[in-house]
Amino acid sequence: MKKNKDNSKRKKRKKNNINKNNYNNNKKKKKKSSTIVVVVVVAAVVVVVVVVVVVVLPIEGYFYKPNSTSKVLSGLDNLRAATQRLAGIPWLNLSRSHYTDTDPTIVVVLVVVVVVVVVVVVVVEVVVVVVVVVVVVVVVVVVVVVVVLDYFYLYHQ
Repeated sequence: MKKNKDNSKRKKRKKNNINKNNYNNNKKKKKKSSTIVVVVVVAAVVVVVVVVVVVVLPIEGYFYKPNSTSKVLSGLDNLRAATQRLAGIPWLNLSRSHYTDTDPTIVVVLVVVVVVVVVVVVVVEVVVVVVVVVVVVVVVVVVVVVVVLDYFYLYHQ
């Protein structure tokens, strides 16, 4: 008889522990929605910045400084122009810079990348640090590719 009593106590204890674990797990799960929101907000900011740099500023004429000695500005101009040439299709001739074929296709590419990252985060619930690292790596790769393309475009015509 004594053994049975011990077993029932053990079963009760096990059941309580399981209930506690479920409660704790449920509490922990609620925090993940805030990380998703943060990732979505960061992605939106990145997209807005890229759209402004690639599409809006050239239209407003901010990159047209042919006599400027600023290396940063001319570098930005080259970078923007190279990103707009990536698809190779003339799209809008709104830019006042010395490049006439503006093509902000890179914006679409970056939007797709951001959407994919957000979907992966929502579905797989990846850690935010990993997502940030992935986004940074993607941006760096895009910039390097663009600079290389720009170099070849300028010096191998």
